[in-house]
Amino acid sequence: PAFRAVGRFATAGRGRAALRREKMSVSGELTELKRLLSLGGHTLVWRVGGATGTSDERGIAPLIKLYDGGARGVIAADRIVGKAAAMIYVLLGAKGVYADVMTAEAEAALLSGGAEVCRGTVVGAIRNRAGTGLCPMEEAVAGLTDPATHCQRKFIIKQCLMKR
Repeated sequence: PAFRAVGRFATAGRGRAALRREKMSVSGELTELKRLLSLGGHTLVWRVGGATGTSDERGIAPLIKLYDGGARGVIAADRIVGKAAAMIYVLLGAKGVYADVMTAEAEAALLSGGAEVCRGTVVGAIRNRAGTGLCPMEEAVAGLTDPATHCQRKFIIKQCLMKR
């Protein structure tokens, strides 16, 4: 199966001290998810709502499924994160995202959305699978700046679904 739940974890409470613990917790979770990503050979490992899941699907398909499933507050380790994936992570209310490869635009979108960011290699653009041009998902969100606005949120999902 494309998705598989593999465990549970406790979430942090509220308040200033709890937010400090949560931030430290997000860093720890990112480290653990990064380890699971590299050991399991998956394309995506995430934690949300107390469960850990994995996906072996390529592209943004697993992110769209998480979004459609109502997941929010995601902490994730991903192989490749471009601007399109980053905007979906922002819509998912991502607390933290690690990527082996990430664009500078993706990093900026995640940080502006309030996510903690960890990354390996920074690249200028995500190429399509044939290597002949930009990834179609990146083209779909090229002119968008704020995934939180209602119109852009609908447009991001619509554009990404049409390009799949």
